[in-house]
Amino acid sequence: MDVSSYDQCVIVLRYLLEREVKERVIGLKCVQSTTGESLFNTLLKILSTTGLAVENCVANTFDGASNMSGEYNGVSSRLMNIIPNHLHTWCYAHVLNLVISDTAQCLPATLSLFGLLQQTQVFLKDSHKRLSVYLHQNRRVRLAAIGATRWRSRSDATTKMFGRFHYWFDSEVTGKTSQSETVFVSLVMTLCIIGNSKEFNPKVRNEANNTLLQKFMSFETIMVAMMFLLIFKITTLLSDYLQTKNLDYAQAWRLVSVAQNELRDARDKFDQVVNASKRFASVMSNKLNEKIEEDSSLEMESLCIDPELPCLPPNALDKICDLVPTIDRDKLTEELQSFVQNWSQMSSTLREEYTKDIDMDSKSEIFEEAEENEKVTHRVQEPCKMCINCVYNVICDYNMYCLLYTELSKVYRYLLTIPLTQVMSPVPSSMLIE
Repeated sequence: MDVSSYDQCVIVLRYLLEREVKERVIGLKCVQSTTGESLFNTLLKILSTTGLAVENCVANTFDGASNMSGEYNGVSSRLMNIIPNHLHTWCYAHVLNLVISDTAQCLPATLSLFGLLQQTQVFLKDSHKRLSVYLHQNRRVRLAAIGATRWRSRSDATTKMFGRFHYWFDSEVTGKTSQSETVFVSLVMTLCIIGNSKEFNPKVRNEANNTLLQKFMSFETIMVAMMFLLIFKITTLLSDYLQTKNLDYAQAWRLVSVAQNELRDARDKFDQVVNASKRFASVMSNKLNEKIEEDSSLEMESLCIDPELPCLPPNALDKICDLVPTIDRDKLTEELQSFVQNWSQMSSTLREEYTKDIDMDSKSEIFEEAEENEKVTHRVQEPCKMCINCVYNVICDYNMYCLLYTELSKVYRYLLTIPLTQVMSPVPSSMLIE
């Protein structure tokens, strides 16, 4: 079945003209049925139209489907009934595909990797708006689609996304490749933009952030990809040679034996796969940091004042200093570095849990009727020590905003002042009017 959703039968004739092997397409026919009988009749009709006698056919090569290679009702068996000495060859390239496919089915992580690559390609291709975001990041390399039967398409898709085998397995080559040789950085930036843009609906943003991006940033995904780059280095070359029209049969058998030995040796190369995965993660992390520095925003800068952040990008505080002109940038940088070093000790002095007795002595008639001046005890849960509010509370509780962290406290006050939702009144407006 092709992209137009029609089942089509292709007849390729192989023949020898003097000393040169020729392969020509002699027929392309839409078929209503894919049974062995229907395809056999289609073959006879095309051969008759071109003036070729089926009795002169020496051999055939089909895949292993029952309608083609079946012992009783397949096209091959019907040809043998007419031509007793007819030879049938099960396509060795197809056999290789089946071996890899069946082996990969045993590993859930493998299904996840190739499913992720296909899902990402469909996610971008199904929307011109999403695809334009990717093209803005990378116009040179398109994502490759994964076919249902051809494992070469999986090799192409994996190589485009993660680069070629020697990029990461050879330490002397790693880091010397240009960004155009892998689309990983471009794709991650695309998913980040889509996931954080209000121009896309929540469903699309959720798929970009929580489904695709998280999986691509997983080290398991990278390791499985490196493992298959090692496998594809062996099998793709063999598959390509097996589909060469002028192949030498003896050489083909030698390449099959070599591939088997190399695949056995690959079992002992797990350490190389791990090291290649680490190299890939390191290089991609550096390139992503470079891209993020080019597209700084207030959201990124709010992450920069995270007390657990190990270091600051060069332009980390540009935006916040523009928004709050009274801030001394140099002093803010010093305060933030000091605060990061001391945060673990300061946060550990917080009371883990405490209670407050709140006297609900309100003059409002609404509360007087409901509470009758009772004292209600509220238990405040343990602070998370991770959010901006908790950090600012530490600064205030110990009076560090006066002299020690004056500029930093301004930043936290500014960020906490920014509203995230519309203010809702706890009391109906009609009661307030009364």
